Amino acid sequence: MIAGISAAAALVGVGMTGCSATSEPGDAASSTSFTLTGNPIVATPHGDPIRISNLTYPRYELHVGQPYILPGYEGEKDYIVTPKAIGEAHGRHWVDLTVTFANGDVFSFRSYQRVDADTMPSDLGGRTSILLDGTRGSGTQGVVTLGISASNSAGNVLDPNSPQRQKYARTKPTGTQEWTIPLRRNFWAGTLNVSGFSGDDSNGDYSVFVAFNAVAKRAAGEDLGLSADIECYPGDSYTVSPVGTFTLKGYTPSGEAPPTDPAKVGYSPGQMRVQLKWS
Repeated sequence: MIAGISAAAALVGVGMTGCSATSEPGDAASSTSFTLTGNPIVATPHGDPIRISNLTYPRYELHVGQPYILPGYEGEKDYIVTPKAIGEAHGRHWVDLTVTFANGDVFSFRSYQRVDADTMPSDLGGRTSILLDGTRGSGTQGVVTLGISASNSAGNVLDPNSPQRQKYARTKPTGTQEWTIPLRRNFWAGTLNVSGFSGDDSNGDYSVFVAFNAVAKRAAGEDLGLSADIECYPGDSYTVSPVGTFTLKGYTPSGEAPPTDPAKVGYSPGQMRVQLKWS
């Protein structure tokens, strides 16, 4: 598992299947009288928490197009979550989200609706985990129900002016690179570590949890908070500034039979092709 990915990543590889639309009635007042402000407003939990495996996520109902202020972990700096759009693909609802942290790091990605109690959330920078529980409405009338849980970023080097961050900015590559990587393997490209874990077959579609962690110096293993673990389908992209834009170009399942011995290493359930356009 990549350094910097939260404990939630231990759920990677659980079965993922398609799901039908959910359209819960929710609070009528929140869905009919709300007016987008264009300015960030404080988000407050709504309803019972969402539970996956042994983890609990506060439940939030956020309107599409409205930025919301979320609390950092136990007094850490707040961050902003903005639902940009909603839709449906691969038999699942999705929401496009932008998460902006106080130090200027920005994560933009698509979150797919959770399937069951074992669904893995998106993990961003080791600082927050987000999962989509459902959507209703459309366009600027759309509302998303999200489970959002801040993570402890203690030890992360988050100051953009720190020597570690400055070194990363000076030494990272430019342009576009593409790699073909066996799933369930860690792959190093300079100071960037990339891996992928397969989801289940859903109507002929395979999802992959594409994970990465960018560090200033590989040997030192200093965590810059520039990590992500996000579920993708082929063709999906997500952007992390100041790293770049990842695109899952394709996924080829392996014809190799899984090992019968749990201790056996080396098996890969397939390969993924990942493209990174550096910032």
